[in-house]
Amino acid sequence: MAGLQRIRRRVRRAAAEASRAAAEQTLRRALELVPRRTGALAASGKVVDFPNGVAVVFDAPHAFVVHQSPDLFVASGGDRAAFGVPPCGGVECH
Repeated sequence: MAGLQRIRRRVRRAAAEASRAAAEQTLRRALELVPRRTGALAASGKVVDFPNGVAVVFDAPHAFVVHQSPDLFVASGGDRAAFGVPPCGGVECH
């Protein structure tokens, strides 16, 4: 049984490390795409640990609005087409 417990701990540790690495990579990509009018949204991005995993979180007050309506915001340097969002949401870019 001790051997099985040790294997279980190793698997859990490896899964946690892989989850964190994937979240860090996701955050890096999100930071490439996030609109940067003031920089506040980008500055609020982070990887947060939870009891059952990790999550990428942007906790600026306007993060939810930008997430729900990406076509209203212009990303700086990001490839919005990769996410099915037309550049500038179909309006003139400034």
